[in-house]
Amino acid sequence: MRPRRPRLPKSSDAAARWKEPGSLTGYRIFFTPIHFVMNTPPTVHVEVEVKAPSSMVWECWTLPTHIQAWNAASQDWHTPYAENDLRKGGRFTFRMEARDGSEGFDFGGEYTEVTNQQRIAYRMDDGRKVTVDFEDRGSTTRIQEVFEAETQHSVEMQQAGWQAILDNFRNYTEAYARDSEAKRQPPD
Repeated sequence: MRPRRPRLPKSSDAAARWKEPGSLTGYRIFFTPIHFVMNTPPTVHVEVEVKAPSSMVWECWTLPTHIQAWNAASQDWHTPYAENDLRKGGRFTFRMEARDGSEGFDFGGEYTEVTNQQRIAYRMDDGRKVTVDFEDRGSTTRIQEVFEAETQHSVEMQQAGWQAILDNFRNYTEAYARDSEAKRQPPD
C-alpha cells in the first residue's frame, strides 16, 4: 500500500493539483515568490530616455568629472569625489554627501562586465548586483538599470532614489549635449 500524501490547504488560482505520484491534480500547493524561498533580494528597475547619442551618454556616465556633476538624487546632495576604473575587474568609488556636510557615504563596487556603449554590470561593495543597459536609438539613448534592493529601506524608496539620480543624469546629459552642439555651430 502506498503512503498517503498529506492534504495541503486549498489555495488560490495560482495553485496546482496532484492526481497521483508524479503528476499534479487533487491537492493545492502555495507558490511563494522566488526571492523569499531563495533568500535573494527583489530586483528594482528604473529607466530613462536621454536625448543624446550613445557615445555622449557613455562619456557622461563613465567619466569622473561628469559623474561628479550629476550623481545626486536631490539638490541638497552632491558627489565631491569620483574614481572610476571602467574595465572588468576594475573598481569605482563615488563619495556622496549632503551639501551641508551632515551625512555622507561611499558608493563603490567592482565591474563584472563592461561592453562599450551597451552594458555595464557590477557588484556593489555590499554584494548586491546591478546591470545598466544602454540602447542606442539614433538621436536618443535608452538607459535601463536593474539592481538588487537592500533591506534597510523600502523598495519604493530605493526605486524613487535611483530614478531621481537617473533623471538628474538625463537632465545633465541633455544640457551637456545642447552646450556641445552650440559650441560646434559657427557664429552668425
